[in-house]
Parts: sequence; C-alpha cells; structure tokens
Amino acid sequence: MMQPPKKKRSIFTLIKHSWRNRPSIKDIVISFTKNWGTRITAIIIAFICWGAVKTMEKTTVSINVPLELVTAEGFEAFAQTTNGLPLQKITLNIECSRGDRNVLRSSDYKGKIDLVSEIENVIPSYQLNAKENLVYTGPSGNEDLYFIKSIVPSKIRITIDKRIYKNIPVKPVVTGKPAEGYILSKITVDPPAILVTGPSSSMDKITELKTKIINIDGSNKSFPKNVEIEPVDPDVVLDTTKVKVNIGINTSPKKRTFEHIEVQKLVSQSSETFYLLEPKEVKVILEGRDQIIETTLPKDITAYVQPTGATAGYSLLIKIIPPANCNVISVMPLTVTLRENIPQIVK
Repeated sequence: MMQPPKKKRSIFTLIKHSWRNRPSIKDIVISFTKNWGTRITAIIIAFICWGAVKTMEKTTVSINVPLELVTAEGFEAFAQTTNGLPLQKITLNIECSRGDRNVLRSSDYKGKIDLVSEIENVIPSYQLNAKENLVYTGPSGNEDLYFIKSIVPSKIRITIDKRIYKNIPVKPVVTGKPAEGYILSKITVDPPAILVTGPSSSMDKITELKTKIINIDGSNKSFPKNVEIEPVDPDVVLDTTKVKVNIGINTSPKKRTFEHIEVQKLVSQSSETFYLLEPKEVKVILEGRDQIIETTLPKDITAYVQPTGATAGYSLLIKIIPPANCNVISVMPLTVTLRENIPQIVK
C-alpha cells in the first residue's frame, strides 16, 4: 500500500518547534565547560604561535649614521649630495625581524670612505657600497641579524682640498646712534683677528669676519660686549666663535670760533722785510671736548705759511697747528697772497 504524503510544515510551525526545543542556559554552560582544559591550552598555543610568527616576520628600519671621510695629512674632504647640499649623515634602510627592530641603534653603524690616496680632486659621483663604506660598531654577533637593503643617498659628491690656516681680522658691526649729546668715539676688538682653518677653496673667499650686530642706540657711556661671530662657510673652522668688543662713547665735541689769528711766515729773518702777507689774519674754527675748547686761547693756535721760493703774487696755503686734542674744522680764508714790502716815501 502506498503511504499518504507527509504534510508540509509551515515556517511558523518550524519556528514554534525550534523555540520549544531550545537549549537551556544550563545546557549552554555545560557545553562550554566540557573539556575546558583542552580548549584553554589550544588558545594559549595559538597565541604563542602567533607571537612567534610576528617576531620572525621581517620589517625595514631606517637609521641615520655619521659619514666619515679619511684623508691624507694636510688635506680635507667634504661630502655633498649630487645637488650640492652639505652632507654629514647618510640613511641606512635595514631589514631585520620585528623582534630586533627595537635593538638596532644609530650608533651600531657608521659610514667611512678611505681617501688617503687622493690629492686635490673632485669626485662628482661616488657610489656608496655597504661592504666597502659601512662599519658595524654594534654588539658582537648581531651583525648577521641585519641586512642593508639600501643607502640614501646612493651617490654623493666628494671634494678633496688642501687644509690651510690663516689669521683673519674681525670687523665689529654696529647699528644705532648714541644718546643726544654723545658720539661713538672708538671701537676695539679683542682679539682683533681669529685663527681660521679650512679648505683653500673656501678660505680664499674670506677676507674678514663680521660680528653679530651691536646696537648702541641711546647709549651714553662706553661699554664692553661679548659678541658672537657671524657664521661663515660650513667647511671653515674658527679657533673661537666669540670676541670682546669695546665700544667707546663720549660727549659730543664743541665748536668754537677764533678770530684775528695772525699768520706767520716761516722764512729767514733777512727775507722778512721783502714780502708781506695779505690778509695778515684769519678766522679759525676748532672742535674739541668741552673743557679743552673752553680754556683754549688765540695764542694757543699757530697759523703759518712757507713762502720759501715764492715771489710776489703767489697764493700760499695756510696751515694750522691746533692745541692738543682739538681738531681744525675750517680756516677762512684758506690762502694768503704774498706782496712786496715797498716802503712808503715821505715827502
């Protein structure tokens, strides 16, 4: 006999059946805790394996290391990028395991290029090589853990030049004005020159060293100041980078006019009677410190000419000998004319 076909369950019936046969919380807890030791052990082993894989996984670390250029005695070498920028360090891209990346230090390597056999020369494109130009200085035995993938820059420009020494004068740079009634009188530098060493190509360009700016605006007295030297060529080394500058500031000098200063002739006595000077007197303006200029008398000023070899009609330049610590600002007139001394005939 044929069995009657089974009646299809509706979705609603299936959901209702599943709900009635759902596991209790107790069943879930029992299922989870069953063989718990084995499960925890498996989790721990998985974490250990994951950590080991991560530790052995390779990574790339970049470190900056110094570059040393070794030259023969009396020479210096300077490294630049191929674009002409100064270069003192190079970058190493090193492959190592993740576990060793925190152990690797910048001090574990240094760059070194042997140029002892070279004389004055320019190497426009020197290829850096890990085997020839890198020195490992890290812990013994760790070198095999690292692999140098690349060096940046891979090519550099090297200039080899003679090293020379020279004393170069220092020029103080001053700005501003002293207070009203005062002037800048004198500036001295200690030391006045500095010993400088560097390649001849750089040293030939340096004729003086300038200090950083010294501002004297509003100053009313002299003062010393320790000042740094302005930077020069990076390849040049200064014996000292500071100098002592003594700034002298004094009161402004005063001017005074002296009239009726008699002009003298520096000639023999016999010639005195043959010629006369026209005019006989001049006006002199002197400049000096307050106390000195106020105590100066007309007799302290000497005005003279030298008519030796001159004849009547000659114009002679007047020369002035002022008192000590005074300066001649002007003489009016600047010249006198030599005239014959013709005696008057009395009738």
